[in-house]
Amino acid sequence: MKGSPAKMGMIQGTAGHASALKMKAEADAASALKQMTLSKDELKDVKWQSGANIGSDVTVSATGKEMTVGGKTMPTKGEGSSKTADKILEKRWEKGDKASGGTLNDLVKQRKGLKKGSAEYAEVQNKINKALGSKKVHTATTTATNTTTKNKPKSKIDKVVQKGEDKKAEIADKASKLTGEVKENVSKKTAKITRRGAKKEFGKGSKEHLAAKQAHLVAKEADRQGEEGGRKQGIFRRLSSKINKKRQAKNQAKIDAANAEETPVKIYDSKGKRRKNYKY
Repeated sequence: MKGSPAKMGMIQGTAGHASALKMKAEADAASALKQMTLSKDELKDVKWQSGANIGSDVTVSATGKEMTVGGKTMPTKGEGSSKTADKILEKRWEKGDKASGGTLNDLVKQRKGLKKGSAEYAEVQNKINKALGSKKVHTATTTATNTTTKNKPKSKIDKVVQKGEDKKAEIADKASKLTGEVKENVSKKTAKITRRGAKKEFGKGSKEHLAAKQAHLVAKEADRQGEEGGRKQGIFRRLSSKINKKRQAKNQAKIDAANAEETPVKIYDSKGKRRKNYKY
């Protein structure tokens, strides 16, 4: 009679019990390797290279390197694999991603930053296994931290120091903006005072008044655009800037005309001697 002595009850006592446990462990290991089974209905749009449909369920191993179809095992990767196997692996991944609620790709990325054997690695790997139908459960095999040096959690002291540095950077940034705003406001206000003074002393429309007016317009535009690092004008900045530039152009035309009027012209007599300087 053929068969396992343990199954047939021919091994008694401790030896029989140990043999049975060994067989159970082997069976559990084999079960864990059968990571996911895809039904023939789930593979109805996948065909063999010959064009024939997949006529039976397909079980993919835990590693994804082998699959079992109709009792026959064949590779899914490397030598001896086929394009059909690639499509079956795609179906396996899609089914696993759906089972994980669309997080399977994220879990795989998360696993890359974890140390194999750590509790965190085991937790992520178990989620991946569950999504892909594996019964294999990973446990932590090391007490080392799961994170890389880059992702190492900061100590309380590090957090306090970092918070202080962030606060200093924030204060420095605000100080820079406030300083820029002060500079812009001072320039604008002094230009305004100078403009009023020139109007009072030299008269409206004089060269001095026009030059001071131009400087005031330029200072106002600089403040509007935050050229010294200060606060920029809000929603109406573009419209105000457009109006300001038109005023600058109009005022500059007046300055050019005033300068042209004072350009001296040399007048000569019939003998070629200069008589007198005249203005336009």
